[in-house]
Amino acid sequence: MHNDFSITGHDLTVQQIADAIATNSAQVGLDETAAAACHASRRQVEAWLGDEAPVVYGVNTALGNLKDTVLSPSEHIAWNSTIPYPHAVGMGHFINPVITRTALLIRANVLSRGYSGVRPALVRRLLDIFNAGISPAIRELGSTGLSDLGPMAHCAMVASGMEGARVFYQGKLIAAREALTLAGLEPRFTLECKEVLAIMNGSTMTQAAAALCINGAGNLLSYLEPIETAQLAAFPDAEELLRFNGSVAAVFAKIKRTIGFETNITCDNPLLFSNGNTYDVAMGCNCSNTQVGYDLDLLAILLSDKAAF
Repeated sequence: MHNDFSITGHDLTVQQIADAIATNSAQVGLDETAAAACHASRRQVEAWLGDEAPVVYGVNTALGNLKDTVLSPSEHIAWNSTIPYPHAVGMGHFINPVITRTALLIRANVLSRGYSGVRPALVRRLLDIFNAGISPAIRELGSTGLSDLGPMAHCAMVASGMEGARVFYQGKLIAAREALTLAGLEPRFTLECKEVLAIMNGSTMTQAAAALCINGAGNLLSYLEPIETAQLAAFPDAEELLRFNGSVAAVFAKIKRTIGFETNITCDNPLLFSNGNTYDVAMGCNCSNTQVGYDLDLLAILLSDKAAF
């Protein structure tokens, strides 16, 4: 099948995201170089599942208070089928399905960087669901406040086809397994060691909303340009207006750079970094997306001032 573009984990743009969502039929693939990077780090994860392996948090251990409890691969896979449920809670209205579907694309891109230790098959699974036009059904309220654990737990359930997962598909709210089957995809997909954590841990739902927001704001500012140009001659202080618009453009460009950059960062724990012969493991993800929150607050101020001016 022809792909409109392929993700590498390093250069997905806000415009590509917006175009893929707008057409609703875009087909996104996984770049082969990115697939190779995922495969290489996954081999290291599999090596850490052996009997003589060191204890690696989230790979061969449980999580949280059970971080020192070592699990066998079979125990870990069985446990993976339960991890999302205590997090996948929520109340209120559903998040706009456009946002939740966008989150699938961004998360696939994040994981394709190769630092998360997931199989290429998982990245392709997320892309298959995105390409099929399936959007996870997720309530607006219910995350922990630190990262998007709640919303992304729902995404993990949809990817795996877990019992209770629901989606929006072809205008209907239905069970994820039913939608996957109707779309010609396997209704179940086994999430292996580290993979549930890799999907859940991070701020991708926030990032999806930010990417769509900045694209919409950019369109709005573009629409205003010819109107303001036509009105410039009649404005009492044209020089002041030009200075103000220049400041708006500069601040908006800064916000757009931040959000574009954060679309291509790794945001789960632990992370794997190649040292040539093997991989080092590090804890230090960016799971709060604080800087994007600051920039979106700044964007609200910018648009308000623009409207008032």
